[in-house]
Amino acid sequence: MPCLYWLCAELFELSLTRSLILAIVAVSPLHVLYAQEAREYSLWILAIVLSGAALLRATRLQTQASWKVYAATVALGLYSHLLFIWVAIAQSLFVFVHENFRHSKTTTSYLRASLIGVLGFLPWVLVAIVNLSQLGKIVDAAIKETSPFYLFFVWSRSLNRVFLSADFDASIDRWSALDRWFRNFFSDYFQVDLGFSQLILVVVTFASLYFLGRHASRRTRLFLLTLIGTTAIPLMLPDLILGGTQSTRIRYLIPAYLGIQMAIAYLFATQINTLKRLHKAIWQLGLAALILGGIMGCLNDLPQQVTWNKDSKTEDYLSISQVINQATDPLVISNTSAIRVLTLSYQLDADTKLLLLDSDQVPQIPTSFRQKFLFDPSDELLEQFEKQQIQTTPIVESKIQLWRLPM
Repeated sequence: MPCLYWLCAELFELSLTRSLILAIVAVSPLHVLYAQEAREYSLWILAIVLSGAALLRATRLQTQASWKVYAATVALGLYSHLLFIWVAIAQSLFVFVHENFRHSKTTTSYLRASLIGVLGFLPWVLVAIVNLSQLGKIVDAAIKETSPFYLFFVWSRSLNRVFLSADFDASIDRWSALDRWFRNFFSDYFQVDLGFSQLILVVVTFASLYFLGRHASRRTRLFLLTLIGTTAIPLMLPDLILGGTQSTRIRYLIPAYLGIQMAIAYLFATQINTLKRLHKAIWQLGLAALILGGIMGCLNDLPQQVTWNKDSKTEDYLSISQVINQATDPLVISNTSAIRVLTLSYQLDADTKLLLLDSDQVPQIPTSFRQKFLFDPSDELLEQFEKQQIQTTPIVESKIQLWRLPM
């Protein structure tokens, strides 16, 4: 939050804009949920904000120290997430467009600092090259046939989750006849479940971007529009043209959503700052509804054991852990990936024993345990048990499986 305030101080002269951005981000269900997880996304958000603030400060002060700080933030951003590459490209566009593509002291200093930041990332580049095959599997898994209407629905739902949390919003919306009419209309004609509040947020987003382009300073609008466009379009456009789901993963579009939050805060702050009382009151009510919706969305997510930012396999882990925890003196055998074992282990009782395999061969199973389970075994391991005439009984058959072994 202090780094976000620093970035806003570099971008906006009106202090109300800075305060509104902090308030909107503080109650955003997206940011609150990812702040509770030991994943890279909160660090990535910090790197995005810190790097942007450092760049704006460096272009303003033109000192060696400020450019060194920016170079360090580039390396930090690249280490936090590979998609920071698009943020770095957005920043380069900002610098070169702002300088009218002319050779200047700013462009020279920027190129030097960026090169230093990239050089600091070189050790991890080698790791990425070695694991390109794994990266290819992740990309291939996200390629499937999708319709433009479906993509628009998911993008609008993600926007809703940034500000309101779509699951809570849907439970409230369906109480209203207006929302039911909207949902029926879009479902009948476009085969998507689009709610009224989602449509309102889409309209507000486009209005805020238009207002930003028309009324913000050249420096501010260049920075935010390049951040939003450069980080969103490379993911959205291929999905629209070739089919895919990369852009439907809300975490990949975090830089764009962060820019949209700033644009919307700028719109509200500018309108509230007007001298017309009625005009100001209407926008104050709208802001209050936006902030209150974010708070209620966070409160709705708080007691949920599985929230919307988890994939469908999360519920499988919960059901599997319940079966194991109810067993007497259990042993869990698995040759699945380490990440799946670690995920399950957090839900298991502390005294549960694990036997982890690095092959598809049947191990020497201790006889001291009363109940034995196979967690997410490979097909080859199941075949080996079958060849040795060891009966395996399926208990949970889903994306992640649990089998019982004879006592």
